[in-house]
Amino acid sequence: MCSSDLYKIQLNYRVIEKRKWDFEISIEPSIYLNQHQLLSDFNTQQKFGDNSLEKNLEFSQKKQLNEYVLNLGFIARYKLIDYLSTYALASVGPMYSDLDTERMNAGFAFSDILGLGMGYKIEDVFLDLRFSVRHVSNAGFRAPNKGYNSANIEMGFSCQL
Repeated sequence: MCSSDLYKIQLNYRVIEKRKWDFEISIEPSIYLNQHQLLSDFNTQQKFGDNSLEKNLEFSQKKQLNEYVLNLGFIARYKLIDYLSTYALASVGPMYSDLDTERMNAGFAFSDILGLGMGYKIEDVFLDLRFSVRHVSNAGFRAPNKGYNSANIEMGFSCQL
């Protein structure tokens, strides 16, 4: 089980602007503050063999897991009307996790995000609502590498600089 609070700064740069379409490059530094607790010992039994009881006790304690991420991505935005748009986002980037879990060791990993969202423009401010799915994995650099997935609903605002 994991619950998260996430904080992001998203910098978008429009590279192509068509009549109804905009294509943007996105840079998104993020901090994920997670509460993590193992609820089932299935993963620890298979991976840790003789140490599974010890690892099960360790991972079943609720802990704070922090992730520091820098995603780089691409946004395709379609303008429905002048002040309302919808978009798709794909991004990937390196991250650092500060805690071992039953699924992954602490340290270097990758964060992959796919999202769909809507933007509503009020003067120079954009209100943003996005549904995204995120996959985290260390790409097989170290074991364990089961990774994990999350579904997110994000709300935010942006302004043009």
